[in-house]
Amino acid sequence: MEKRESFERTVVRIALPVTIQSLLQSSFSVIDQVMIGQLGSSSIAGIGLGGKFVSLYSVVLAAIASAAGITISQYMGKKDEKSVNRSF
Repeated sequence: MEKRESFERTVVRIALPVTIQSLLQSSFSVIDQVMIGQLGSSSIAGIGLGGKFVSLYSVVLAAIASAAGITISQYMGKKDEKSVNRSF
């Protein structure tokens, strides 16, 4: 039972900063739209278009990070330090 509680604490310790970061990032988007919204519809459209590029960039980086994490984890599981170091 103690191991389960330790696991849950670890998950919360990792998830909490990620959740806070996600909320902050979302709030920045809303704040941008409120501030730019006072300049007119063309400005709002520009923010929307720019946001698409930022989202695309974020998704590509997240995919690369996920793939790298999986690959490095497999190498670590095999205790293949040479491949882990080569991955960086």
